[in-house]
Amino acid sequence: MDIDPLATALDHARAFAATLKPGDLIDEKTGFTADNLLALIAAAAPPTAEDAVIEQVGDLA
Repeated sequence: MDIDPLATALDHARAFAATLKPGDLIDEKTGFTADNLLALIAAAAPPTAEDAVIEQVGDLA
């Protein structure tokens, strides 16, 4: 069974992010925050079935 390194990394990143509060500073030198981490997690996550439907028919909300 192959292990997807991106999925594993996302799982670890989510677990780490769960220990932070929004806006928490992760790296002072770069200004990297918990919000930045959450944005990267969201951007890297594979699309869901719901995302595919929204892509096809548009957001009905």
